[in-house]
Amino acid sequence: MAKLMLDGTGVEIKERGYALIPNGKYIGGIEDVEIKKSQKGVEYLNIKWKILEGQYANRVLFEAIFYNSETPAGKSYAFSRILEINKAFGVEELAIDTDLLRSGKKFEMSVYTRKNKKTDGTEEDVNAVGGLKETSGVVAQQPALQMVSSSTPALVKTTTKKPWEK
Repeated sequence: MAKLMLDGTGVEIKERGYALIPNGKYIGGIEDVEIKKSQKGVEYLNIKWKILEGQYANRVLFEAIFYNSETPAGKSYAFSRILEINKAFGVEELAIDTDLLRSGKKFEMSVYTRKNKKTDGTEEDVNAVGGLKETSGVVAQQPALQMVSSSTPALVKTTTKKPWEK
């Protein structure tokens, strides 16, 4: 492959990606949720959180919850996190309920910075979503996901508006 040299004279070159969101509380909700498989074939719940108000409105944060982790510590963390999310929706059971997750509730979300181990063994700072507190009011319901089978937790996306879009 040939090498093509570019002339960047007079061009402002910006770093791609987003800077970290400062630690704090933000109003947000779940924009999307999917059951995915890792490169090793382990199923996990992938949640796409979206900040809805303020300076960081429309920024998204992703959370992977490995509920099928092979380690006791991993499974303990995943189950605790699923229970924490469910409690924020007013439910105290250990289940992944797609109707619950698509209900369109807004939350006060605690966003914090944590270390993430990369595949090359190095670490990087990333944002994560912590404690959730329901805010007053519920936004319109979004039929974003539906269970395909009672025996398989696979989910199917639909193309409707996000719960906070008018």
